[in-house]
Amino acid sequence: MLLGFELSNIWGTTGAVAFTFVIFYLALRYTPFSRYSSAVNSALLDWYAKKYVLYGLISSMVILLGLMILAEIGYTYHADKVVSIWELDGQSAGTTQYKVAASLNSLLKERYSEIDAVAITVASVDKSLEGHYLQSVSFILAEDIEILIFMLFVKKIGQRGIFPAGKGGDKNAKKGPAGLQE
Repeated sequence: MLLGFELSNIWGTTGAVAFTFVIFYLALRYTPFSRYSSAVNSALLDWYAKKYVLYGLISSMVILLGLMILAEIGYTYHADKVVSIWELDGQSAGTTQYKVAASLNSLLKERYSEIDAVAITVASVDKSLEGHYLQSVSFILAEDIEILIFMLFVKKIGQRGIFPAGKGGDKNAKKGPAGLQE
């Protein structure tokens, strides 16, 4: 638990999945909730067996990495064009969404490629939010990585389940040879 807590300070929310797992593990192992351990195991195995969860997670990670790369391209190669959205002239009456769209359109009119225009826009949004946009994206990416590791852990364990029966045992668990719970 201390490791999960300490990890949460390293990269924003990193360690939150580990911390939650430890709490669930202890609750399903040493409290009256242990009678639900087989139901939780079954639900996790069913959920993680679905390919769309894995595909969705990987798609999310690709999009988040793409945003981070685009922002770095904007900051690195077009630093002179990266401006705070709040500093745009002549468009103060519009909404933030309008300002972002107008900025993107003006970059395209200046003959920047689509990739460069989007990179400058993403970097400008991050600058407008004082770096909190990329920080949030990195937190979400860290969570996705943790969930992916957790999914692989669940698949590795297989049918025996993550959460063992508690002290009193699981009354719904199958009995194996010699009357022991499986």
